[in-house]
Amino acid sequence: DTLENSLDFTHEDENLFFGFKMAAYETIKTVSDDKYEYILPEMILSKNLFSNDDFGSLDFQSNLKIHNYKTNKLTKFLVNDLDWKFKEFKFLSGLQTKLLGNLKNVNYESKNVSEYKDEFTNEFFGALGILNEVDLYKKTDNNSSQILTPKFLLRYAPGHMRKEANGARLNHLNVFSLDRLNSFNNFEDGLSAAIGFDYRLNQNDKKLDLSIAQIINEKENKHMPKTSSLNQKLSDVVGASNLEINDNFKINYNFSLDQNLKDFNYNEVGSDITFSAIKFDISYLQEKKHIGNQEYFKTGLTYEKGDNGLLTFNTKRNLITSSAEYYNLSYEYINDCLRAGLVFRREFYNDSEIEPEDSLMFKISFTPLGQINSPSFN
Repeated sequence: DTLENSLDFTHEDENLFFGFKMAAYETIKTVSDDKYEYILPEMILSKNLFSNDDFGSLDFQSNLKIHNYKTNKLTKFLVNDLDWKFKEFKFLSGLQTKLLGNLKNVNYESKNVSEYKDEFTNEFFGALGILNEVDLYKKTDNNSSQILTPKFLLRYAPGHMRKEANGARLNHLNVFSLDRLNSFNNFEDGLSAAIGFDYRLNQNDKKLDLSIAQIINEKENKHMPKTSSLNQKLSDVVGASNLEINDNFKINYNFSLDQNLKDFNYNEVGSDITFSAIKFDISYLQEKKHIGNQEYFKTGLTYEKGDNGLLTFNTKRNLITSSAEYYNLSYEYINDCLRAGLVFRREFYNDSEIEPEDSLMFKISFTPLGQINSPSFN
């Protein structure tokens, strides 16, 4: 459906990252000039400005992006971010306190884009937060230990924000972050508190990790995307758990529970089972209501043949339409400087009148030179 020509360059060292990208896209099914889209250029610069025991750490990031699409729609953005984590305060009671700060400067010009002003605009966003947590330990004589860590984040961001239609799903990784929106040119405003806990159990070879949290907003924020549930006073209750029975069996579960504490809006279950050279991967995902509308089951099988052979099979089944979406079967030969493989894929369509599509592709990678892919033979 889309043709893409792009050039990417990245450079990274101990405390500096630089990325550059330029791309041109063409939508094949569109006959007008609206089919063309250009990103010329997009650049990211990230650097740690300082890190010490007295003032904590300060990271700087700058984003430049020029985007032209639908013939006459143009946006030019230069966004600068400062992310500050002050040193940690530890009290005799066991309480640990961290001061957090984030400052975002957005400069942009736009033409014929309704979401933004037409003239040059300069905006400042920012947030301050205080994160408190305490580790509660329990050890027993049977070689087991438990750690319960209650956590509380108070966050305040003055000013305003633009309405955001799309955004990242709230999860256990971003719930205690100052930038939960994760948008390079927008920022969540308002007063809110995040409460939750982490729990860890170690018992011989068994390990269990569990995290649960919820956001309480001072008031509803209709500018936040519905998918995040942060547009409401009480967000979804989000959580994640990982259970490791031994080195051969692992299972994880991520969820999002509606604020009514009755309905699950998101469920994700995955497991890894290993038997010597054979490994099974099984996963299930369900999205409902404001998060999305999908439900599927995926399975995978990997067989390592000797030191150099790798046979892989995986499939995905859509549980809403009760139909298979694809089958993949591949074989790869791997050594120190070469990785070559043959991939067969059968892809199915929701329209019963369209026949399944079969494709065969040969792929070869030379380390560290790069990789070559053949055309797909349908």
